[in-house]
Amino acid sequence: MFKRFFTHQISHRKGVGHFLLGCSLLALGLAPVKAQANTSFSSQGISFDQDTVVEFEFIQSHGSYRTVFGMIDRNTNQKQVIFQENQPYDDYQFQEYLPNIGMHDTGSDQDYVGTFGKTVTSGSGLVAVKAFGKPNGQVVEVPFKANHQYVFFLDVFNERGQLVNQLLSTQNVASFNGDLEGGSGSRNGYGDRITGISLLWEDGGRLESESDFDFDDFVVEAGGFLFDPCPDVN
Repeated sequence: MFKRFFTHQISHRKGVGHFLLGCSLLALGLAPVKAQANTSFSSQGISFDQDTVVEFEFIQSHGSYRTVFGMIDRNTNQKQVIFQENQPYDDYQFQEYLPNIGMHDTGSDQDYVGTFGKTVTSGSGLVAVKAFGKPNGQVVEVPFKANHQYVFFLDVFNERGQLVNQLLSTQNVASFNGDLEGGSGSRNGYGDRITGISLLWEDGGRLESESDFDFDDFVVEAGGFLFDPCPDVN
């Protein structure tokens, strides 16, 4: 059975009936449940002591290049795309921006904005979560196998489709903020309250400089509320 980290409290989510099969609402709790888990979810690596599902939500991107975000299972070398840009930014065909050097622009319309549905789609093979107020696919379930070692990647492509950067979350280009079981008590790297961990990337695109580590080129959030699996019902 899977342990699950939700991005939103279950009482606020739609379409969760498939999680409830075979157990009662009382058993599930309908409230965030804190539990001790032997997990690692940081720039040092990602691993869980049991099969685990983590929900990921794409927030926004602010990079001049096209990027693909996902994870690598280091036990098998298998890559899974979680979110990908299909073009560099929303107004790619119509507008060129001036880089907002040194400023974190998540939540604004500055500096090469990429949003879900216009620029970004979710990876194939993932289950989309019906989260209130979110378009289908902006929140997805990502399964992790017990005792496997994972790392996140960000592949960066120029406008000719050439791969120019292959970045890993173990490098100094990814910033983890918050707590995977944090509920609504964590702060992300740009001052807002989040429910779990925000993962902020610096992609090193063509209009970046060495001093422009603003960590807003690709932003996702993960987890927030831990729900242990329901007990078996005989």
